[in-house]
Amino acid sequence: MTRIRPLHVLACTLLLGLIAAAIVFVPLLLPVWRAQAYEHRAGPPELQRIIEEGMHGDEARALAARRDVFPYDSISLDSGACFGPCPVYVLTLHRDGRAHLVTNDVWTNQPGRRMYVGRISPIDYARVTQMVFLAKAAARESSYAGNWTDDAKMVVQANGPGVDWQVSDYGGVSPPEVWSLILVLSSFREGIEWQEESTASR
Repeated sequence: MTRIRPLHVLACTLLLGLIAAAIVFVPLLLPVWRAQAYEHRAGPPELQRIIEEGMHGDEARALAARRDVFPYDSISLDSGACFGPCPVYVLTLHRDGRAHLVTNDVWTNQPGRRMYVGRISPIDYARVTQMVFLAKAAARESSYAGNWTDDAKMVVQANGPGVDWQVSDYGGVSPPEVWSLILVLSSFREGIEWQEESTASR
């Protein structure tokens, strides 16, 4: 007759208890873990705080000066030419609120190279910085391209001391996080109140 040892009974009881606890608590904790993982991929929590509190002024500028919150001095979108009336421009947003736009359109009533300046809010730069974090985590490649030849190449760059990052997308085939970042950056071309640099400096 096999003798049942008390230690074996205790070990089995503990193991069953751990399994039961995992079955009960893991589903409860999983949403929390997922939320924390998402927050980590979307950058420091201070970025979300700037957005949720609608920060402006000195407090926003103080956070914008911190490298651990805003690692990128500038975030830009370079929109290339295509076989058709695609807008050709380089849009650059800066952490200090400056914005620059260089156009080189041939399909408009003002063809040629033109330079514009504007401003963005700390909230806008915080949101774009979050999207760079997400896009960087999602992009397994530095270049994505469709198998056709009549589209525009879009290049996103985020630059800062030791944290330069670049990804290109030809034809809108990049991961959704990169594609969404491109769409948001391109929206600033229409949303910012631009002044032509020659007139703004007068």
